[in-house]
Amino acid sequence: LSPAARKEALSEVVRELPAIRSTHHGEVLAPEPATVDEFADEINRLYSEVQNTFMRIGALLERAEQTLSAEEYQALAERVPLKKAARSQLRQAYRAIEDGVVPRELAKNSGYTTVYAIASLPPDERQQAIEAGIVRPDTRREEVLKFRREIRASRDDGDRLARLKAE
Repeated sequence: LSPAARKEALSEVVRELPAIRSTHHGEVLAPEPATVDEFADEINRLYSEVQNTFMRIGALLERAEQTLSAEEYQALAERVPLKKAARSQLRQAYRAIEDGVVPRELAKNSGYTTVYAIASLPPDERQQAIEAGIVRPDTRREEVLKFRREIRASRDDGDRLARLKAE
């Protein structure tokens, strides 16, 4: 077949395919989701990829900090789009997962900021969070922060009461 004939034959086949979308880069992506299930599946798949990517970034930052000189690490920091706080949180989240401080499943579903929030709790508060059911695969950062505020507020109330009794 001539190139023109092949193009015509293929164009008929392409017209029968489900609708596809392309990005501004010209990449062809999967068919557009049309149902709630399709949207949810695609968003959940992409979210999982993002979480894995963040953990990989944390691993790379941790390795870079361990192997590069301070000057080299600073040069790296200036070449990546992450502020110092984000780099620190990513590294700490990665270490918390690797050291078993936070369950690995949490990193897959909840994100590095949630892992960081749990990892940054003192051990006694982290244990209380586990016992209270706060630490689970679908935990959100807001739940951890709310738990931390509540537990610290109750501790502060107890401290105030003890001071008043002592007075």
